[in-house]
Amino acid sequence: MQAYLTHTFDSDDFDLVSVIDELPLWSAPFGLKLLDTIKLKSGINVLDIGSGLGFPLLEIAQRLGTTSTVYGIQTINKDSFKMSFVDAGTMFNHSLIKYWFLDSWKNILKPTDLEDIFARIEKSLNETATQKGEIQLTIPFVTIDCLKK
Repeated sequence: MQAYLTHTFDSDDFDLVSVIDELPLWSAPFGLKLLDTIKLKSGINVLDIGSGLGFPLLEIAQRLGTTSTVYGIQTINKDSFKMSFVDAGTMFNHSLIKYWFLDSWKNILKPTDLEDIFARIEKSLNETATQKGEIQLTIPFVTIDCLKK
């Protein structure tokens, strides 16, 4: 059985969530500078148009607390957000794919069929990768629900 089929994340694991939560602080210095220009106050509604993956929006929500509501709108052209991989095994073993998608993909299949179906999918994707030099996963919509404890 492929390792990615047995790998799981525990989304209730504080250490995992805190690492994911802290990553944007290192990757978005512009976002932090932008936040310095916003006058924050309690009890407001915030709309972030073009929120992307939501780093500034999540940061604003944490800074405003429970008295305010934040909304993010992001339209993504299906051709504008692609993840490219050299083969299917690489794609299925990517941490974001395993964390955000793989469990839900696995949950729609019978456990007895899981290995066979993924082997067929992997074979087909690898044939495409051989022909085209890569495979691409387009992600037209991503929603992340967050709960700060």
